[in-house]
Amino acid sequence: MKLKQDEYNSLVSEVNKDTYGHRKEFIFSSSFFDTYFKKILQDERDLIMVYLMINILCTTIPFAFALYFLSYSSFLSHVIAITYVVLNVVVYLQRYILMLHFSEHRRLFKKEYDYLNVIVPYLLSPFYGVPSGVYKLHHCVMHHLENNVFPWDVSSTEPYQRDTIFGYISYWLFWLWAVWILTPYYLVQRKKWNLFKKCVTNIALYFLVIILLCFVNPTATIYVFIIPIFYATLGLSFGNFSQHIFINPENPKSNYGLTYNCVNCPDNMMSFNDGYHIVHHCHSTLHWTELPNGFLKNMDKCSEEDALTFNGIGFFDVGFFVMTGQLSKLAKHYIPLNDKYKSEDEIVKILKHRLQRISHPLQPSSSEIS
Repeated sequence: MKLKQDEYNSLVSEVNKDTYGHRKEFIFSSSFFDTYFKKILQDERDLIMVYLMINILCTTIPFAFALYFLSYSSFLSHVIAITYVVLNVVVYLQRYILMLHFSEHRRLFKKEYDYLNVIVPYLLSPFYGVPSGVYKLHHCVMHHLENNVFPWDVSSTEPYQRDTIFGYISYWLFWLWAVWILTPYYLVQRKKWNLFKKCVTNIALYFLVIILLCFVNPTATIYVFIIPIFYATLGLSFGNFSQHIFINPENPKSNYGLTYNCVNCPDNMMSFNDGYHIVHHCHSTLHWTELPNGFLKNMDKCSEEDALTFNGIGFFDVGFFVMTGQLSKLAKHYIPLNDKYKSEDEIVKILKHRLQRISHPLQPSSSEIS
């Protein structure tokens, strides 16, 4: 490094907006049960996850249940169902997925209340197109252990052309049909037999329940459980594709080279600071409230490793700029942590360099080598 003192102070100011800003992960809350929830939570700072969980339980679940009582013989019934889908996507999808993400990395409720820990990954996940209990196996067990290294991480972005919309579309189509099939395959390859049985059982039960519900009310089942599969894979794949769109070809297995950080972006306020993705890959169990400070503590290492950091935009913005060929606009949000890339041309050049496809000899992932 080093950043000049005024540059460092300015960056700290931007990061502090994520630390102390107004949280928007939940829609409504009540402090009436706060004392009780704080007693049963593993970490009191996750109280806002409880608020979000209650929001969904009080709105999405009753609304979805009510759709099964509609006959769908009138246009109005379909309008009501479409309204449910739109509201569930716009209001809750991003919030829920990131709650699922961080609550799977860190237990939400204390061990003696472990039965409550099934609510987010098992009860709620089918309403957002994710098979119950499978997200942790795919994300925590596979993605973090294999660190986006192809072919072990079946959701790796390495082999894709990442600077075109067509590259992403092929990636999404892969997610749509293959990602839940290849997750069990991965567990077999790594000889994680108990997790394989759990994964196959959960996926089979998920689709069995959907099939049975089709006999109850096929139209409602399409709106409540089948359409979410499409928008969930779209959102999850675009998020992962964007988070790992830049890969340092000189060091693709490094946590500092396989993703980047987004500071002071609006998404951080409603996604549990998900923008600090380098920090998260370095310390996957670090509490989400500590991610901004984790970045500040690790800034020297980010500088040494030429890690990318952007200010004021999130992963979806980065993905959009890249896939629409607007690297110059993206470069304006780049935060230099050292003196290597200062001009816009230099920044664009390094961004292009990190968009090339990555290939490895067929070998164990870095997690096994280290």
